[in-house]
Amino acid sequence: MATPLPGEVQSNNRAEIYAILIVVRNIELAGIIDFFTDNKIARDTYEKGKDRARLANHADLWSEIFQHIEDKYIDLRVYWIPSHTDKHPEKKEKAPPWMQEWHVKGNDEADTLAGAAAALHEIPSRIAQPIVKICTDLKLIQNRLITVTKMVPQRAHNKTILKNVVYKPTYHDKILELMNSSKHDCILHNNRIHCYQCSSSIHIKAPNIRDFLESSCLPIQYTYSHAVGNLHTSHT
Repeated sequence: MATPLPGEVQSNNRAEIYAILIVVRNIELAGIIDFFTDNKIARDTYEKGKDRARLANHADLWSEIFQHIEDKYIDLRVYWIPSHTDKHPEKKEKAPPWMQEWHVKGNDEADTLAGAAAALHEIPSRIAQPIVKICTDLKLIQNRLITVTKMVPQRAHNKTILKNVVYKPTYHDKILELMNSSKHDCILHNNRIHCYQCSSSIHIKAPNIRDFLESSCLPIQYTYSHAVGNLHTSHT
């Protein structure tokens, strides 16, 4: 299967992640997938879970991957293997113990097919070279600016001396403190304080608010009498 890589960013990492997406798109319900890759970033990002992956680079691809997994109940496991171990035997030291020869051959075949597909869609040199030169020059300029910035002497700044700041309670803070210590069972709603026990209420800006909150609470008692077809409540 060959397909263009979507998105403005065209990188190896995005291509590896897109390969995972192609697989889960075409898998059937409750499929079991063992996906082998030589890209550690793709493996590590997947293992961190959907919440972390959706905040990582190429989050658009990761979001769709995990959506397919949830919708289709897919069991996906991503395994990492080192690349080109046949040409670089020293890489075998970092290989997982379960890696077999067929893993190496499969990875080499995938690289061969990827190279062939890239050659079919390679941009002509006369178009690519000017862009490459611009990117190279821009990188040199950025590195030069970083070097100059580091060499600029540090300027002395006046240190602001913070004085001891004393917090002054606001009117609202004082009201809340009175409510907490009050004998009334208070709740504040729409700038009024209501007591559940005695059914009294008062506006928080009332001049006698302190007297009310420091006063005794006389709970209202209810008695219930049954009548035919009715339930009556009377205050005593």
